Amino acid sequence: MGTIETEHHDEAGATNTTVLSTGIASLDLLLDGGITANALYLFEGMPGAGKTIMASQIAFSFAKRGKQVIYLSLIAESHGKLLQNIRKLDFFDEAMVGICLRYLSAYSNVMEKGLSGLLEILVNTVEKYAPSLIVIDGFRTARDIAATELDFTRFIHELNTFATTLNCTILLLSPSLSGSTRSEHTLVDGVIELTRSHTGMRSRREIEVHKFRGTNHLTGKHIFLITAQGIEIYPRVEARWNTFPEEPVIQNERLAFGIPQFDRMLLGGVPGNSTTALMGSPGAGKTLFGLYFLLEGIKNREVGLYFGFYETPSRLIRKAENLGLALGREVQKKNIHIMWRPPTEQYLDQLADQLIGSVEKFGAKRIFIDGMEGFRDSSTSPDRMPRFLTALTAKLRSMGTTTLYTEEMPLSSPEIRSSVTELSALVENVILFRCIEESGHLTRSLSIIKIRDSGFDHAVTRFTIADDGIKLLKSKGGSETDFARADLGSAKATSRPKQKKASAKKTKK
Repeated sequence: MGTIETEHHDEAGATNTTVLSTGIASLDLLLDGGITANALYLFEGMPGAGKTIMASQIAFSFAKRGKQVIYLSLIAESHGKLLQNIRKLDFFDEAMVGICLRYLSAYSNVMEKGLSGLLEILVNTVEKYAPSLIVIDGFRTARDIAATELDFTRFIHELNTFATTLNCTILLLSPSLSGSTRSEHTLVDGVIELTRSHTGMRSRREIEVHKFRGTNHLTGKHIFLITAQGIEIYPRVEARWNTFPEEPVIQNERLAFGIPQFDRMLLGGVPGNSTTALMGSPGAGKTLFGLYFLLEGIKNREVGLYFGFYETPSRLIRKAENLGLALGREVQKKNIHIMWRPPTEQYLDQLADQLIGSVEKFGAKRIFIDGMEGFRDSSTSPDRMPRFLTALTAKLRSMGTTTLYTEEMPLSSPEIRSSVTELSALVENVILFRCIEESGHLTRSLSIIKIRDSGFDHAVTRFTIADDGIKLLKSKGGSETDFARADLGSAKATSRPKQKKASAKKTKK
């Protein structure tokens, strides 16, 4: 549910404002903790955008915490119909209705007496129930019945004073009006807009905080969904994770793949707390190398997380076990976790939230993202990808993880081309996999393109994938000989300090 009640302080340390949780954790995150007590907020949006559901979820959250809530309607729609629409949502609690949460109609009084009639009902309601929260639905009616713009402005001033002096927070729900700035925008403490838009045949809901006094709220537009649980917001990764406590340092420790010769080419493995791109054509072996990396981590009690888009868990396990890798056993033991997220109607920030949430939940230290294209295909704004990936990889580094991800390249392309133009700045290491046609046969090869701040073997090395795993091959005098066999029980993760220690002992002898 999030923080129930917190206090914001000024620079001198004195109490400044009381912040109340909305009961929607992701909305609290967006609003820098929640809504300020005794303040006036405007929620705008086109019909069907989700204003009523969001306000209802906030109202039930307040009621469940023992606070009195009034839901005041200025429209002709019956409360029975409203309750019927939200009754199927998980946050609805019949026991709260009429006890801590009361539904009242001001439609007739407002039509008869105008804005003074609305104020009259508000005063009587506060005197009778002493509510902590009042939701005024259909606030456009108040604007429509105002004789002049000046009368409406005075009414907003009175509402503001009303909220402050009577210790009550007020939420105003109103449809958007042509995007122009109006008097209520300048006089309220916060303006939140809910919209719906389309990209091709795909529809999405977005929320934007235009104004929220006294807070460091997240700016820009953010995706949100309406689910059986209610409102779920997924803040943009670039806005949410744009700062970190300290700059992450790439570790000296090397994390091995468990493929002896390949690990030697890497001088022991990839540096800890780094990000590695496995780039190559379909079928070149990228996924298999990633699985070896996860399985090797078990020796050091490093929990692994597979986050993929195209391989179902059962298919992935079967594929690994056909090559002698005991992936299914390690999944059962919870040493490795498989998260499969087909990129159908999922959204970019939703996927990132699930990935980071899984890392936190399982305590994963080795991360394998199989198919970076899944993020790109889920994006409704392709120009976001460089900023999104920068924030995501930085977040993963700050959590002390070592991450591998695969990126598909065209099968016949002779060029190394990434869909992310800033690839060099995003990752520390790049390994290239290729399928090369030789004498009428396709041969797999790998080459290490870059290991930041480290040496490595620059050779282009052929390898095969057989029933007993991976074999690396090396050309000697025109004939190929086995270079190394991938044996999960034979390779040990090495680190630079250990290598130096072993070398010192050898010299001493």
